[in-house]
Amino acid sequence: MYIINDVWEQIKEYLFHNIKKQGKHLKNDKYIQNYNNTLKFLPKLKIPGTGPRVIYNPAKKDWRIVKFLYYLHYNGWYKLIIYIIPYQYHFCVDEKINDQLILDEYYNNI
Repeated sequence: MYIINDVWEQIKEYLFHNIKKQGKHLKNDKYIQNYNNTLKFLPKLKIPGTGPRVIYNPAKKDWRIVKFLYYLHYNGWYKLIIYIIPYQYHFCVDEKINDQLILDEYYNNI
């Protein structure tokens, strides 16, 4: 397979790390150092242990479902709750809006 040189140069920018072009975070500028120090103090994102965890079936199938998993524990008692709804793709909307419609349907059914 042959890739045009101009296109290959653009692809290489994202495949390989070039410290001269992409090493701006290492400069000794006071604003960059302040930004780096601020990032260290921000809380890290964590997946909640109890849920809900949203799992979509593969897109290769004609029909899809969405599973909401809750893992509950209380005083040595453990329970897994699985809530399943059909995935109805709404055409002509963005993927994030479509996911929001599914979540709205889920929260309205409870």
